[in-house]
Amino acid sequence: MISFPILAALVLTQPAQPVARGAAYLQAAVVLSVQRSGGINHRVDPPLSGTVPGLSASGGGYVSRQIAIEGELNLNADLSAPQEFSYFSRDDYVVHNRDIALGANVRVAGRYLDVVGGGGWAFTETQNTDIVNTSGFGTQTVTTTRPDVTWWKRGWSLNGGVDVPVSTGRAQVVATTRVRWTRRPSADLDYVGVGAFTFQFGVGVRLNSSAKRSAAAQQSPARLPWSPASATAATVAVP
Repeated sequence: MISFPILAALVLTQPAQPVARGAAYLQAAVVLSVQRSGGINHRVDPPLSGTVPGLSASGGGYVSRQIAIEGELNLNADLSAPQEFSYFSRDDYVVHNRDIALGANVRVAGRYLDVVGGGGWAFTETQNTDIVNTSGFGTQTVTTTRPDVTWWKRGWSLNGGVDVPVSTGRAQVVATTRVRWTRRPSADLDYVGVGAFTFQFGVGVRLNSSAKRSAAAQQSPARLPWSPASATAATVAVP
């Protein structure tokens, strides 16, 4: 996938210092979702696939030095294309598919990047619009328009990927990549044909809480500003 060379380049060009992290954070990203085609009923052609923009938002807090728990909302824009259904008559229409994922993730923070994974519910809105039905044979065909049809599906969703902060400070620029799996109906019932896997990459902003230390400070023991040794060194003997 194109996202992995981009991610590798961002890792190589990020600051030399370890990433600073807050106790809590909010992250939002603009993403591109590459949706592959999947199984489809043999009377429908072609299966739906393509690339659409989307938004991803998450927020959470660290429960240990490296482990954070977060909630996530992922919204994909409408993916649409002409499609045809044929049986005793033929329907020509525009099919639409839009996925919304809501769930929880575990974030494992490394020195320079985070590994993220989790799951939850996926809600899929599917529409058939601009439906034109053609029935009959030869010169005895009849063409009629039909009303739009909309239905919703719900299924399990899983995701995993990597976030790479490419700047330091309280507000950080983050490169993100994900692989998402959505449980879809069987091919005999799902007349859309979108595959279960979606590959996603994008760029966002992470806002860390103000109570934070640098990653270097987090990895070294705390040092008191005053200690008996320093006091002794600073003592001047008086004869």
